[in-house]
Amino acid sequence: MFGTKKDLTSIIAGKSEKILRNDAERNTLVDWYPVKYDKLPINDAIFYCQRENVRWDSSIRAIYRIGICSLIFALVLSILMLNIIFDNSTLGFITTFVFCISVVRWLFVQLNSINEDIRRLDKLNALFSDIEKDLDKILIIQSKIFTHRKECTMIPDWLYGITKNRQDKIMCVTADIETESRR
Repeated sequence: MFGTKKDLTSIIAGKSEKILRNDAERNTLVDWYPVKYDKLPINDAIFYCQRENVRWDSSIRAIYRIGICSLIFALVLSILMLNIIFDNSTLGFITTFVFCISVVRWLFVQLNSINEDIRRLDKLNALFSDIEKDLDKILIIQSKIFTHRKECTMIPDWLYGITKNRQDKIMCVTADIETESRR
């Protein structure tokens, strides 16, 4: 389901060197998911963690989509307004217009990619609606998460940093609700 097993230890060590060097960053990697899930049977805990993973990913992509649209709109509007205010020459206006077209084109490429990611995550999210939490189904979900991660658009780390605390709070409240409803 996941292809042939490869030993990626040295690659992981190399890529994680920066974050592991910083004790504060390393400590944020412990207990990634709410510890309330630890009290559940293992299949349930994995299922809920997978679902939180998909929710988080979908949420950050929606935030990214809104952010880049707002930023590009403000940038293009500012550039065009400055061009009008300073009564730029025809050549200057054409140059600015070409730049704006390039920026808007980049935006549409990003939006198409993010929208495809969100559609893929919506399909994945549908798997959580009425599912038995047996190992086979959990492995199928994990395979789809793995495929999504290989194909998805990279989201800037700084956006993750900005949204992390809010997303953590939402995830903890969700875990509280889900574990309380199981009692």
